[in-house]
Amino acid sequence: MKIAIIGHNLWGVGGTVRTIYNLAHGLAPSHDVELVSVYRRTDTAAFNAPRSVKVTSLVDGRPHSKDRKSEEYYRSSMDVPASEELYSQYSELTDSRLRSYLTSTRADVIVGTRTSINLMLAEHGPESAVRVGQEHSGHQTIDPTTRAHMRSSYGALDAVVTVTEADAALVRAGLDLPSTPVVAIPNSIPAPGISTSTLDSGLIVAAGRIEPAKRFELLIHAFARLAPEHPEWNVRLYGSGSAVGGLRDLIHSYGLDGRIRLMGSVQNMGDEWTKAAIAVSTSDAESFGMTLVEAMRAGVPLISTDCPTGPREIITSGEDGILIPTGEVEPLVKTLHEMMSSKERRMELSAGGLRRGEDFDISAIADRHAQLFSRLLKSRGFRRIDLSRAWSTLPVPGRRPGAISITATAAPGASLTFTVRSSSPRALKNAHLVLRSNHSADQVLELPLAASSSQHVDLDSKTFTNDAEWTVELRGPHSQDSDLDWHADGRSIIRTAVAQGRLRHVVPFINGDKLKLRSWKRNHHTEVDTIDVMEDGIRIHATTSFDRTPTDELVLTRRSDGRTLKLSAGRSVDERSIELKMPMDDMVSMRLTTHDDWDVTYTSKDIRSKVARVLDDIVDHKRVDRYRSWNWFEEDPAASGGTETVVVRPYFTPRQGLALSVVSYR
Repeated sequence: MKIAIIGHNLWGVGGTVRTIYNLAHGLAPSHDVELVSVYRRTDTAAFNAPRSVKVTSLVDGRPHSKDRKSEEYYRSSMDVPASEELYSQYSELTDSRLRSYLTSTRADVIVGTRTSINLMLAEHGPESAVRVGQEHSGHQTIDPTTRAHMRSSYGALDAVVTVTEADAALVRAGLDLPSTPVVAIPNSIPAPGISTSTLDSGLIVAAGRIEPAKRFELLIHAFARLAPEHPEWNVRLYGSGSAVGGLRDLIHSYGLDGRIRLMGSVQNMGDEWTKAAIAVSTSDAESFGMTLVEAMRAGVPLISTDCPTGPREIITSGEDGILIPTGEVEPLVKTLHEMMSSKERRMELSAGGLRRGEDFDISAIADRHAQLFSRLLKSRGFRRIDLSRAWSTLPVPGRRPGAISITATAAPGASLTFTVRSSSPRALKNAHLVLRSNHSADQVLELPLAASSSQHVDLDSKTFTNDAEWTVELRGPHSQDSDLDWHADGRSIIRTAVAQGRLRHVVPFINGDKLKLRSWKRNHHTEVDTIDVMEDGIRIHATTSFDRTPTDELVLTRRSDGRTLKLSAGRSVDERSIELKMPMDDMVSMRLTTHDDWDVTYTSKDIRSKVARVLDDIVDHKRVDRYRSWNWFEEDPAASGGTETVVVRPYFTPRQGLALSVVSYR
């Protein structure tokens, strides 16, 4: 069966895009699949398609493309209604290109994946093909004028597919399509490429678009109530969106900087879910709830609001997750406390979630789509393909040998293990893992692999002798014929103790479609444990890799002129732990410009060590760890009675060193 799936921007990110790629992965082993993107706006795609799948774009929206020089590119669409959510992104050029594609394609089945595309598919799609319109947004969230267009056009489609039964019922009632079946098929979610959660990380994880409707502030309010009682627990929020600033301010107001982290968007969320001990969704509304299934498949126990459509069709409360009322903090506090206090309860819900998650496996969902397409083709008397054959036996032109999964697993002390699995051992014959460092003193490493379905390659700490970033590649005569699935497992280094003596640490991470390693090497090290910004100043709790002496000093160095501030190291907590109080008054009085930056160093006898945060699984604390400021005010006679404000804020540099920013405002 030749299947074409059309998306809006398949070079972008988002739940719908990920779902489209998942469906392609599920269908590709048995069918000829093509992905068609209305737009392309970047050079590289956020997700990888199977090698047998052709991915094309109709309009090139990159900055210097020929299409952007066309007058049609800037004239409004005549085929997409102005009420459609992304109407402003469609044009006469997208109209003509999409119509041209629909009239020329030889696909047996054409699948649209958003309302704008489905409307054009209904109007211009070839009668020789089965035309299926997928709806990934909740029907009630679509503009009423757009729903009127759907009501008059969707009858030309052979089927409409929603992601929940509840939304299917709304579509049937709202569009009145007596001859067009409306079928609910949920989104597919792959099993994580690494082992499931151990449930003892002390991490609560939530993910999604950081928008008001997701109500992430409920989790922050709830955790603030529980944080003093559970000091070993922390929160990570993944995603981006318009509500990031408000959430950051709320975190600051509770003084939970460093315990609630806004992690930004990541492409390998499956790897991040395996680090979680509890997953939380606080949405007011969900069209489906992909993050819920992702967490289930990673073995993470779920707490979700019982919002319309998605969660109640995924979770059986008490068996494979817990449903709580929408928009209320108290039930979330109670349920979180119960889960945080009982690993046994977490294990029970994890086991139920793993069983339920199998229903959403890529192969299972792809098979439901293929069965629907088969029924639709048969019902129309379609005979271009011999339908008596099982769909699973249909050949795929250019099919590749198989997938290779490579996972880098970090352990404390900078040891690293590569686990390599292949469905086609031949693809690993004479293959090597190649590691390249951006440090001039590091040599290229080549690690030979066996032609085996599963193997491990170990590296010890002596491999990583510099502060560097490494890129990992697979090289071999047949490896390029296989789909590569890279994973980074940093679960065992989330909390790494500061060892005595020399420090070496390595963190695996995914950047785009590349596996990277960040290595750290310190002869002496002072690790930041916590940073507290209070009314009377900024306090740093840190641990040294060496024994301290009574003459130790904290040294602040101003970058602009090298001037230093020296003070006694501060209050001892134990032999290697210390509380460091920053000299706020001195930094304010010594300000040289309107913006000074001070780097923080700890000295002990002949030992000089940067104060930094290195020993965990995060490679970019500058982006992730944001702290509130300490503010100082003074009447400024030179400013006509105005007030001068000096803001001091701690932050981490790109190399994870602790620094202080001192900014003056008048």
